[in-house]
Amino acid sequence: MIKKNITITNPSGLNVDPALILSRHAREYQCTSIIRYKHYIINVKSMIHILSAALVCGTEIELECDGTDEEQCMKDLCSLFEHGLEQETTS
Repeated sequence: MIKKNITITNPSGLNVDPALILSRHAREYQCTSIIRYKHYIINVKSMIHILSAALVCGTEIELECDGTDEEQCMKDLCSLFEHGLEQETTS
């Protein structure tokens, strides 16, 4: 299990487009990936779960990956957060 604290820097937070991008990337991996925020445990593979948390810019979260490909998943998801989810294309 790997955990990392992240601050959401996307100006629009995790609204529809960033949530879709994030969940698509998370589904590429077999490991479990969750976001912990306050009392929420959010399944990153589910766009609906991400949207239901209403995470805005500046929110501090804990990203957790657990499973056989956890390291690559964490690297990929952290890269999305660091380089801006709004810049990724949703083709």
